[in-house]
Amino acid sequence: MDTHTTSTDARRRHEIGQLTRALKGHLVWQSHLAADGAPMPTAEQLGELAARIEAAQRMKDEAARKRLFAPPSPAPAAPPRAPARPDPVGVEAALDDAPAPIPLARAVADATPEDAERPESDIYLATRLLGSSSELDAVARANRSSSGALDAVQALVGDCQRCKLARARTRLVFGAGDPTSDLIFVGEAPGFTEDRQGQPFVGRAGQLLSRMIAAMGYRREEVYICNVLMCRPPGSRYPEPEEIQTCKPFLIEQIKAIEPRVIVALGDCAAKTLLRESAPIEELRGKWFTRQGIRIMPTLHPSHLMRVPEDKRLVWSDLQKVMTALGRR
Repeated sequence: MDTHTTSTDARRRHEIGQLTRALKGHLVWQSHLAADGAPMPTAEQLGELAARIEAAQRMKDEAARKRLFAPPSPAPAAPPRAPARPDPVGVEAALDDAPAPIPLARAVADATPEDAERPESDIYLATRLLGSSSELDAVARANRSSSGALDAVQALVGDCQRCKLARARTRLVFGAGDPTSDLIFVGEAPGFTEDRQGQPFVGRAGQLLSRMIAAMGYRREEVYICNVLMCRPPGSRYPEPEEIQTCKPFLIEQIKAIEPRVIVALGDCAAKTLLRESAPIEELRGKWFTRQGIRIMPTLHPSHLMRVPEDKRLVWSDLQKVMTALGRR
C-alpha cells in the first residue's frame, strides 16, 4: 500500500470518528432535553452505527472507482455510406434526396379523429404538447391558410414544363421565406446563381436585397421572396409576355396563400405584372398602389442599384414608406 492510500484511509477514519462524536453529542443533548424520551444509545450501538457509515462509504468509493476506470463503451457502427454520385451543382444537390421533416402543424391539419387515440401518432403528441383542442384548431387553421396552401401551390407547379424556359433551366425557383409574413418581395426572374441553387435572390443582387431587408429591421427569413418567373430566361434576358402569362397565375396563388399586407415590386417586370400598368418603373416607384386589398410599393431592382449606386437613396425612401405602413418605424 502506497503513502497516498495510507493517508486517504487515515483521513477517512478521522472523518468517521468526527461524525460518530457529533452524533453521540447530539443524542446526549436530546436525552438531556427529553426531546423524544429515547434512551441513551450504548457504546456498542454507536460502534455499530460507525461501522455501517464506514461500509457505506467504502461501497460509494468502490462504485466511483469502477466508473472512473471502466473501459469506454464501443462506438456505434457507422451506417453504410451511399455510393458517390456525380453532383455538378454542389452540396445543394446532395440535399435534394433528403426527406423533409413534416411540421407538427401540418400533421395536425392532416390528422383524423382516430389519430388522437394512437400514442405513436404526431397528433397524439401534439395534443399533449399544445394542451387543448382549441389550440390545435388554431394551429390547423394557420397551417391551412399559409404553409399548407403554399405547399399546395408548389405541388401544383410541380416540375413545370409549361413553357420553353423549362428546357434550359437547371432548377425551378419557387420562392422562400416565412409563409405567414406581412411582407413579400417580388423580383423579375432567377439569375445564374439562383438557377444553380434553386433559391431566389442568392447572387450578388440577392446579397444587396438581404442588406436592404436588414436595414428595414427584418431578418431575411421573416419575409417572403419570389419572382414573376420561376425559371431563368437564357442569358438572364427580360421575360417575354408568353412566359409572364404562363407563370403569373402561380405568382398570384402564392400571394393569395400568404395574404401579405404589403408587396414590394422590385423592378419594371414585377411592377408591370402586379399593377397591370404600362408606365416605366421610374414613374411608378415610390407610389402606393392597391390590388385585391394588398398595398404594393414599386421600387428599383437591386441589380439596377449595382449599376447605378446613387439611386440607393431613392429605394431607401421607398422602403421607409413600407416600414411606416407596417409599423416598423
